[in-house]
Amino acid sequence: MALMYYRPLSLLLGIVVATTAIGTAQIEEYRTGSDSPAADTLTHSTLTGTVTSADGSPLNNIRIEVRRIGIGSPADATYSHVNGSFDFANLRPGSYEVVAIDGVMEAREQFIVQSQLVSLSLRMPVTRSAAPTRGTISVAELKVPDKAKHLLDKAQGALSKGHSDEAEKQVEEALQAAPDYAAALSFRAALKLTRNDTQSALDDLDHAVKADPNFAQAYMLLGAAFNQLGRYDEALRSLDRGSMYDPKSWQVSYEMSKAWMGKHDYVHAIQQLNRTESLGAVRIAGQVHLLKGYAFMGQKQFEQAQTELQAYLTSEPQSKMAGSVRAALAQIQTQMAQSPAALTLPTMTGIFAQAH
Repeated sequence: MALMYYRPLSLLLGIVVATTAIGTAQIEEYRTGSDSPAADTLTHSTLTGTVTSADGSPLNNIRIEVRRIGIGSPADATYSHVNGSFDFANLRPGSYEVVAIDGVMEAREQFIVQSQLVSLSLRMPVTRSAAPTRGTISVAELKVPDKAKHLLDKAQGALSKGHSDEAEKQVEEALQAAPDYAAALSFRAALKLTRNDTQSALDDLDHAVKADPNFAQAYMLLGAAFNQLGRYDEALRSLDRGSMYDPKSWQVSYEMSKAWMGKHDYVHAIQQLNRTESLGAVRIAGQVHLLKGYAFMGQKQFEQAQTELQAYLTSEPQSKMAGSVRAALAQIQTQMAQSPAALTLPTMTGIFAQAH
């Protein structure tokens, strides 16, 4: 099993995830077809379950995937709650497999949807959560010369002081010393994303994941790059991989929310935004409120949308989006007072201009 290393890029990653635009895409239908006799009478079902350790203790923050047998790719994915519980809604009749993933450990169970409610329990072959932890060093990282690591540290320090030109110079020198240094390649890619040099960033990130396939931040940045290009399915695949290596990354969850927004899947977008908050994304609290507000608008849940958009204005009253948000709130409030059922989704501007 490869060990994993995570070098903090929190400042730059925060800049990237807070400024990436979202766009349009068709919603991909995962739950299609049927191979069960009950299909004619059953429309959808809900799966509920729990995941526990070998000694029966509930496991929190374990990735849970439900897969339709014969298709392979996950139909849906979530994470277990504090009490070990999880649930999936809107499963169509058929045969499925549910998989709990904790690092390299897995627990699987097959089930058939034939009723409105399916319940099951999964037990992981661990006595405690074995999710990857920060600070572990990968084999690829061990091969990086100290000179390159020192130069990357200097690049990160320069960026933290707002000296982006100096940061670029130092990271270029780091890559001259170690051309396959995944952390430096990812840092340079993040710098490129902030100036919308997306294709060049993708080249760096492709190099990074080939050099160190377990480097979570590279996958997160791949997701951000694909989001910028409106390639939301590719973004979700990259972010899904990143979440396996760093399941507590709020950046991954935030980028996932934007990909789901781009696909107009507001339920999953809100789920990922809630997860972003639970993982402690305090620095982008305003942006989370903003995305939630528009996601609730997409669902026609206008009271919740008002609450989130007002929270955004409280957090960032002077932002570039503030005027658009105030206009949206005024339209919501006026039309709800006149005819709530007739309220339509307001035209969005700024980073949401391409979303509708």
